[in-house]
Amino acid sequence: MNNTMLNIKAIAADKNLDYRLLHATAVAESNMNNFCHRPEPGFWRAYMRSDIDKWYTEFRKYYKTIEPTEELLISLFASSYGMCQLMYTTAVANGFTGHPIRLYDEKVNLNVASTYLKHLYDRYPEIRSSHIERMKFTIAAYNAGRGSINAMLRFARQDEGLTINQDGKWQYWDIAKKYLHKVTGTNSEITIKHVDRIKDILAN
Repeated sequence: MNNTMLNIKAIAADKNLDYRLLHATAVAESNMNNFCHRPEPGFWRAYMRSDIDKWYTEFRKYYKTIEPTEELLISLFASSYGMCQLMYTTAVANGFTGHPIRLYDEKVNLNVASTYLKHLYDRYPEIRSSHIERMKFTIAAYNAGRGSINAMLRFARQDEGLTINQDGKWQYWDIAKKYLHKVTGTNSEITIKHVDRIKDILAN
């Protein structure tokens, strides 16, 4: 067993998280690459640009002599980092502090990602079909956002005429995923492929 898998198992155990969920996330997000970096200009425009002065100030904490351009702000603060492709803002919301490039560190990245995954997993007690199914919905929420997956599940329940307290086909990913396009449009295909790619990891 290599050092990365040892880290995944140890960190997951510390967070009371099934290590398969953390491993699957790292595979799906970056193919286990510590140094993945993906700017998200759409995320910047939708959620961060309105607070641009805040990000100017944050930039100057780290770079005193460089003039912060919008492109640099996106690259630093509106980007996903590392093995689990954590958005900087998501990492901060889950306890991360310091310069964003610290998220390239394998242990830092896995620790923050495991905190976020545990948070998401705990938000799906209604997925009573199985632990593996619940992990699939957790992976989907990590990729598409919990709000999108919650909306998808509402559509799936409505189609069966059921409530959140009633068990049904809606609690299975292969059924519920058919409704994701109603929420995220063509982006649903990305999330579906994302989850489908790592089903074997979750099952083994």
